[in-house]
Amino acid sequence: MTAWTFSLSTVYFILAGLCEIGGGYLIWRQVPVFVDGRAELYGETFEMAYYRALQLKDVDGFLDLLKRYDIDAVMLDPTTPASTFLDHIDGWRRLYADDRVVVHVRGSGEPAAARPAG
Repeated sequence: MTAWTFSLSTVYFILAGLCEIGGGYLIWRQVPVFVDGRAELYGETFEMAYYRALQLKDVDGFLDLLKRYDIDAVMLDPTTPASTFLDHIDGWRRLYADDRVVVHVRGSGEPAAARPAG
């Protein structure tokens, strides 16, 4: 199970033209990621806490990850309990979903140029 975090403009870039989305591709494109599929980089303690958070076995841990690391966008497998949970958290909205990925963004999810002035 993998989750990524990246800038909102990157979300729009990715959704505009990519057929396959993956952490390796994002890293190659120099998009910063929070966690990718290389578990050996993060250590067992972090990986287990991360897994428990995404599976909502530790809801407070999940919310703490979002806050502590100032995560503003996430890309999750749609079968991950956290992907549905974010639909019910104030300040988050689902930007995109298909059978392989769900993308949530913090805030309105609109690029600055598309936000109404004022």
